[in-house]
Amino acid sequence: MEDLLITSNPTTTTLDSLSTSQAAAVGGFVGTMTIAAIVFAVFVIIGQWKIFEKAGEKGWKCLIPIYGQYILFKIIGAKTWFWVLFAATVLGSILMTVGMPQEIATVNYWSIDATIDYSVIDWSNHVPYIIGIVVTCAASLAALIVQAVKLSKAFGKGVSYVLGLIFIPEIIYLVLGFGKAKYDKKVIKD
Repeated sequence: MEDLLITSNPTTTTLDSLSTSQAAAVGGFVGTMTIAAIVFAVFVIIGQWKIFEKAGEKGWKCLIPIYGQYILFKIIGAKTWFWVLFAATVLGSILMTVGMPQEIATVNYWSIDATIDYSVIDWSNHVPYIIGIVVTCAASLAALIVQAVKLSKAFGKGVSYVLGLIFIPEIIYLVLGFGKAKYDKKVIKD
């Protein structure tokens, strides 16, 4: 049965069979994407740091993963939302872990030519896994939307900033943090 689930594809290109120029292109692409991701992360940190300071919080709090999100939800007046969405994410993660198909859990993803034939997995036995994925994705999307709407409102901004915070948060965090927009605690409610 395992032979059907994980197969080796002899036509798949491995890193050993790449030419020097192909390997350089792959390395250049991966390096460029890594640098871009780091730059975007730095932009988000700098922008959130300034937003935290405008809201009367210490900027360094944005650096601590879960605590920073809690403080951001506190700043926008959505502490209750934070706890509900955090609980949903934890529940979804537990369901994904408990219900994960063994065929997926045991794959060596570092092997380039290892593939999984998902069509032979009996998904009816893995309903918790599927529910976990849906719950976690829905909670993450809800958190993103709640943050965008309430943060825009807290800084007196409208729909364009909501869309910006959803699609290009790196830039909008910087605009809110360094721009002339003022944080107004009176407009937020939990």
